[in-house]
Amino acid sequence: GTVQVLDLLSPMDEIGVIAVDSSPHTIVSLDTVERNADQRGRILSIDSLGGGIFIYEALSAAARMIMDAKAQTRHIILFADAADSEEPGRYVELLEKCAQAGVTVSVIGLGTEADVDANLLKDIAARGGGTCYFTASPEEIPRLFAQDTFTVARSTFVDEPSPFEFTAGFGALT
Repeated sequence: GTVQVLDLLSPMDEIGVIAVDSSPHTIVSLDTVERNADQRGRILSIDSLGGGIFIYEALSAAARMIMDAKAQTRHIILFADAADSEEPGRYVELLEKCAQAGVTVSVIGLGTEADVDANLLKDIAARGGGTCYFTASPEEIPRLFAQDTFTVARSTFVDEPSPFEFTAGFGALT
């Protein structure tokens, strides 16, 4: 899923990757896609290190990383197990600070909305101003990462009507 995001972003966009179990592990430091393009292998080699997913540790590490981003749009995608997302800590307070800094958070949960930690993941996305996606199928994960990337990218475009005025040159166009 993360490689899908890497492929969708422009060379000047920024990306950083952190894997989290009970502690965060920086896989790719925050930098432009152009400079991080050769990190594809490191991203693809992320392995489960055991233990649960400590939510506060994940969000806190991602927030620290993204605060250094130069981009106007700063977004975190939290990938978590809907049945094993532990240690949420003071995530509400952390997400308030993220919102004040203009950082949004979406969640991709492996599992279903019926899983034990699904409500926590939905709350994180709601408080983070992002979207929460669930899938029980690992094959769907890259599509969900791409969908969220498109959603966030689309929100950065101007979607208000632009005023226009007919001029004498208009007749030459028709």
